[in-house]
Amino acid sequence: MDIKRSAAVSPVLTALLSLALVGVAACTPTPKNDAMPTPTMQPTTSKPYTKPAPSIAPLPEADPRRKTLGVVEAKTGSGNAGVFMVEPGDLWLISDCYGGAMTIYVDPGVELPLQCATDSVTPTGSKVAYSVSKQVSVRVVATEGVHWNLRIEQ
Repeated sequence: MDIKRSAAVSPVLTALLSLALVGVAACTPTPKNDAMPTPTMQPTTSKPYTKPAPSIAPLPEADPRRKTLGVVEAKTGSGNAGVFMVEPGDLWLISDCYGGAMTIYVDPGVELPLQCATDSVTPTGSKVAYSVSKQVSVRVVATEGVHWNLRIEQ
């Protein structure tokens, strides 16, 4: 009989001893360690992503059926393309631009306003018809920050 009694008491004693040990461990203070560094937050200075600006590449090949009178390579802001003698027929103004508004003037008498996209290159082609030979001056007036190029063909 003693064996049965001790077997029945043993699980109860084991459970009580386990609870007592857990209670003692839970009440034990954690030793302070002054050698451990305190974590700190550092502000970052990363820059936000900005899409790169488009670039003005050289104009596509000229039409082999026409003669190139003048070319203005990549330019920013206003500028002069030059003075040209045009024959009767069509005068072509081929341009790429981005960044705002510009106007191509073919003096005397022609004004070609263009609105250029700000996030991509805007290709344009304009033609002016002449019935007689004439000397013309070609210039571009553009808002600040407009990038463009121009080819004049006839």
